[in-house]
Amino acid sequence: MARGRRKAPAPRKDLTALIAPISVIIVLIASWWGVPLFIALSIGLLITGFFSVCPEFTGPKDSQGYPTPVGKEQAKFLRYRFWSDPRWKTFVPTLDWWPGKVPVAVTVLAVVMAGLACFQPLIGLLGPGTTAGLTATVLNAYCAYGLVCGFDSSWRETRSEFGGQPRTTVVDHARALPAGVVGWVLLAVAALAGIGVGVFLATTVVLTPAGVPSAWAGLPAGLLMTGVIAFTLTRKPALEHWRMLDEQRALWKPRWESLKVSAHLMDYVEHGFYSISTFETRSAAEVIKLGSKVVSAIGGGSAVALIAHPNLDSDGQEIPGSTHPNRLRIVTWPANEAPGPVIAEASEDEAVRLILHTAVWESRWARMKKWESHPIVVGFEEIAGQDEAAPASVTTFDLLQSLAMTAVLDTPNVLEVTVGEFPHGFTGAFAASPDTDPGTGKPVPGTQSGTRFQYIEMPTGVSVADPMASLDFTYQLLRLHLWQQAAGVQARAPEITDLVQVSGTRDDDDDLSLPCWRATLTVAHAMSVTAAVIRAEWREALSDGLSALTLLRGADLITGGLDYDGFEFDADAAFSDGSRLDEPAIDRIVDQDEWTARWARLFGDNPGKVPSMRHEQSKTRRLAGGVEIHQRAFVTRQNQSLTDVMKAEPTLSSVISAAPFAALDYMPDAKADRPGYRHPMGVAVRFAKQAVPSRPDVLAPVPMREDRKQTAPMWVLSAQIRNAIVAAKLAHPQLYAVTPLSREDSPAHLWQLWLRLHDGVTLAEVRKQASIIRRYLGSEYLRVGEDGDVITIVIGARPEKVEFVRPERTDEELAVMDWAQAFLDASVRKSEGLPPTLSAFRRLEKNPDVMIVDFALPSGLDTRRVKGVVDKLSGPTGFGSIQVQSGQGTGTVQIMCSRENPMPKAAPYDPETIAATPADQLPFAVGLDGEPVVFDVKQNTHLMVLGGQGSGKSVGLQAIINPAVMKDYEFYIADPMKGVADFQYLRGRSKAFVDTEVEDGGLFHVAAMLKAVYKKVAERKQLNMQHGVGNYRDLPSMCAPTRRWSSSTSSPRSSCWIRSRSRAWTRRSRPSGRRSWQRTERRKRSPSMSARSSARPVAWVSP
Repeated sequence: MARGRRKAPAPRKDLTALIAPISVIIVLIASWWGVPLFIALSIGLLITGFFSVCPEFTGPKDSQGYPTPVGKEQAKFLRYRFWSDPRWKTFVPTLDWWPGKVPVAVTVLAVVMAGLACFQPLIGLLGPGTTAGLTATVLNAYCAYGLVCGFDSSWRETRSEFGGQPRTTVVDHARALPAGVVGWVLLAVAALAGIGVGVFLATTVVLTPAGVPSAWAGLPAGLLMTGVIAFTLTRKPALEHWRMLDEQRALWKPRWESLKVSAHLMDYVEHGFYSISTFETRSAAEVIKLGSKVVSAIGGGSAVALIAHPNLDSDGQEIPGSTHPNRLRIVTWPANEAPGPVIAEASEDEAVRLILHTAVWESRWARMKKWESHPIVVGFEEIAGQDEAAPASVTTFDLLQSLAMTAVLDTPNVLEVTVGEFPHGFTGAFAASPDTDPGTGKPVPGTQSGTRFQYIEMPTGVSVADPMASLDFTYQLLRLHLWQQAAGVQARAPEITDLVQVSGTRDDDDDLSLPCWRATLTVAHAMSVTAAVIRAEWREALSDGLSALTLLRGADLITGGLDYDGFEFDADAAFSDGSRLDEPAIDRIVDQDEWTARWARLFGDNPGKVPSMRHEQSKTRRLAGGVEIHQRAFVTRQNQSLTDVMKAEPTLSSVISAAPFAALDYMPDAKADRPGYRHPMGVAVRFAKQAVPSRPDVLAPVPMREDRKQTAPMWVLSAQIRNAIVAAKLAHPQLYAVTPLSREDSPAHLWQLWLRLHDGVTLAEVRKQASIIRRYLGSEYLRVGEDGDVITIVIGARPEKVEFVRPERTDEELAVMDWAQAFLDASVRKSEGLPPTLSAFRRLEKNPDVMIVDFALPSGLDTRRVKGVVDKLSGPTGFGSIQVQSGQGTGTVQIMCSRENPMPKAAPYDPETIAATPADQLPFAVGLDGEPVVFDVKQNTHLMVLGGQGSGKSVGLQAIINPAVMKDYEFYIADPMKGVADFQYLRGRSKAFVDTEVEDGGLFHVAAMLKAVYKKVAERKQLNMQHGVGNYRDLPSMCAPTRRWSSSTSSPRSSCWIRSRSRAWTRRSRPSGRRSWQRTERRKRSPSMSARSSARPVAWVSP
C-alpha cells in the first residue's frame, strides 16, 4: 500500500490581538500586589510576542531567492515584526537605547519613566509602609527605560513596508510648528497646559508624598509636561515628509515592477506644481534610457523628466556638472503649466530651482531624437524685472563630449522643437555663454565658450527705456533679441563687451528719467553677424523687440528713450571710441540707419553690398525755387564695383518714399590733381522730396551770393546730362562744374557744363550723339566743345530767348561751339572725325554784328570744301550771312559771318567819319567790315544813274548827296518830272532848285540852270588858265572860290540806317529822348551801287 502524501500543517493563527489585552490586565493586577510594574509589562510584552505569527509569503522571490510578501501579506508581516521585535529590544540594550539614536522626546520619556519606576512602591498600591528592595527598583527602572525605547523602535520600524519611520529631532518639531503668530500661540498654550498638569501631578501624586516641597516640584514637572504636549502636537506635521515619501514609494512600487527595475525612492519633495523624486538603483544611466517607458507608466497629464543626480563631495554637497552612477531624479509637473514662471514661484532655493530647470530641459532635450546625449544644466540665474514684471531667467548648459555647440546654436528649429510655444507673456532664445576667466571665475565679456551655452527667457513687452531697468536686466534683454534675430538667419549674434547707461541717471531730486544705453558689440565667432547686417536687417526688429528706438554706429548699439520729448544725454556720454554722444550724433545715426535699410532693399536684402555712409560729405542745398536737394555720400565695400552700385539708380526713388528726384552719382576724387576724376569707391545719392525742373531750359540759377558754385543746380544737371549720355549709349561722364550763362530773372536759361569723359568715350562720340542727348533732355539748344582735356557742354534754351549775364563774351563762346557743331553736321571733317579747329575769333570794331572766325584746317580739308557747305553751315550756327575766304596762312580759312544778313541794312551816318575823309571823297555806305564805302569825286567826275521806275535811283543819289551836304558842296538840282519830291530837304541848301514840272515849262528852267552852271564852269576855266593851274584847288587862296563847312548840320539826334534787302527804317528823335522805329517805303536793290545800299537817307536837319 502506497504511502499517502503528508498534509501540510495548517498555519498558526496570530493571537496577539487576544493576548495583548489579557497581558495588560494581568500586569496591572500583579503590580497592585507589589510586583514591579515595568518588569511585569516587559514580561507581558515578551509573552505576547511569542504568540505573533509570521505570514506566508506568496510574492516573487528576491535577489537571494526568498519569496516576498504581496498584498495583505505585507501588513501582516509588519504586525508580526511589531510584536516580535520587542522580545529582545526591550531587554537587550541596543543602539536604539542611546540618546541621539531615537527621538529626543522618546529619550526624555524613557528617563522619566525610569525615574517613576523607582518610586512605584510609594504610589500606594502595595499599602502604606511597604518598600521594595534595591534590586527590584533598579530592575524596574531598567525595564521602564528599555520598554519605552524598544517599543518606540519597533513602532517606528514597522510603520511602513519601505522602511522605518525616521526619528525626529527638536529642530524637526520646531519646524513643524505653524509659522507666524499661530505657532507662537500654540507653543504658549502647550506650555501653560504642560505646566499646569505637571504641577498638579508633582504636588499631589509623586513628589509631595515623598517629602519634596511642592514649590520646587511644580517647575520641572511643568516643563516636562510642556515638552510632552508640544511633542504630541507637532509629531504628525514633523513626520509629514516621511508619510508623503511612503505614499510615493507605494505609488512607484508597481511602476518599477512593471518595468522590471529595482529602484529605491530616497527622497521626495514638492515645490509648487513640481515634484522631485530621488531614486537609487544599480545603474542610473540605464534607467534614464527608459524615459519614455517611465512616462507611460506615470500616465498622461504630467510632464516627466529623468535627470542624472550629481555626485557628492566629502561634505555631502552636490557637484554641478557631475553624474552619480546609481542615483537619478524624476521630476513631474502638470503638462499644461508653463515651466519657467512656475519654477520662479515654486521655490526660492537655488539648488531646487537648478534641479527643476534641469528636469524641464531634460524633457525638452528628449525631443531631439538624434542626439546621443543631452546638455546638462550647470547654472541658473534669475534677474529682477521691471516693477512688478516677472523676472528674467538665464539657464546655463554644459555640453558633453558627444555633442557639439553647432548642434544647438547653428542648427535650425532647435528652439521650436525643444521649447515649442513660449509660455504666455514670455519669449526666449539660445545664446552662447561667455568664456570664464580661470583666475576669477567670472565671465569674460565679448567671448563665446566652446562648451557652454545659455537659454534666456524674459517677459514680453518690457522696454529698455523703463527707468527701473537694471544693468543686468538690460544686458540680458539685449542679448535675447540679438540672438533671436541671429537664429532667424542661422547665424550667431555679436557679443556685448561693454554696456553703459548714457542718460537717465538720477538727478539731485532723485527723479528718474528715461534711460539710454550704449552697448559695444564684437564679433566673437566666425558665424557671428557683422554690424552691417544689424544695420540693414535687424534695426527695426530690435526697435520693436526692445520697445525703444534702436540705432547703431560702428560697433555701438544705442537704444532707449531717444525719441521721447525732453530726452537729454548725460554730459559725459560718449561712444566707445571716445567721440561725443549727443543729439547731432544721433541724427546722423538715424540718417545712416535709414540709408542702410534702403541700400539693403536696393540690393535684395544683401547686407554684404550695403555701402558705408560718410557724414562729412552729406549736404543740403536749395534751388532757386526753394526746393531742397539732399546729398548723402557713401563708400562701397571692398571688391564691390561702383558700376554695380550705379545700376540701382532706376529703383532708387522707390526706397526714398517715391521721391520725385533721386539720382546716383560718382563722388569726385579730392586728391586728384585735375578736376573730373572719380573717387575709386565713393558714390553719392541725391534726392529731393519735391519736384525739380525737368529740363535745363527752365532750371534757374541760384543767386551768386548764396552759392557761387551753383551746387544744387549742378546736382540736377549732373543727373540729367548723365542719363542723357547713357541714353545715347555712352559711358557715364563726370560733371564737376557748371556756370549759368543766363541771368536769374531770364525767361529761359542756358547752362555751361564741364565734364570729364570716362571709359574711353571721346569728344567726337559725344558730338556725334549730340542730337540724341538734346532730345532726351528736351532742350532747344545743345553745343559740345573742348576745354583742354575735358569737354564743355552748353545746354538750355535757344540763345535768342535768353538774357545773358555777359552777353558779348557768351555770344563769342557760343559762336565757337556753334561752328564746331556745324562742321560736324555738315560733315566737314576728316575720316577720323576731326573738324576744323577754331584758332581766332573777333568782332569787327566798326561793325560788331559781323564776326571774323579763323579756322585751322586738318590735313585733307581745304577752303573749297568749306565753301561748298555754306548753306549747311547757316542752320546750325544761326548766322544768316556767311562769307568764306582763304586765311592768311597755309591750311587756314577765314569766315566772315553775321547773325543777320547785313545786305542791305540801315547804317547811321557818322559825322566824324565823313569829316575825316578828304573833301573829294563822299562816304555813302558801310561795308561788312564796318569801314565806310566812299564815292571818289576825282576818280568819278561824272555819274549817271540809270534804272527803271522804283529801282532806287533817288535813294542812291541821296546816299551820295548827304555826305556832300555835310562837306558844304554847292548843289544844283532839277527834277521837272517829279518836282524834286525826293530832294526837298535840299531846297534851302542848293544854288539852284528846279522843281517846275514839264507841263509848266520846267525844261526851260532846267536849261537856264544849266546855262548858269556852264557859265560858272567857264569862269573857273578862265581863272585856271590865267594862273596856269589845272584845278581850282591849286589856285591862290586870294582868288580861289570860297568853301564852307558847318558842323552845326550834324545833329547827334538824327541818323540814317540801312536795312537789308528792301526795307529801310528811319529813327527820329522824340522830345522824351526815347527812339521809335518807323518803317519807310520799300525799295529794290540797286545793281549800280557797289556797296549795295538801298537805304533812303533822310536830310540832316536840326530839330
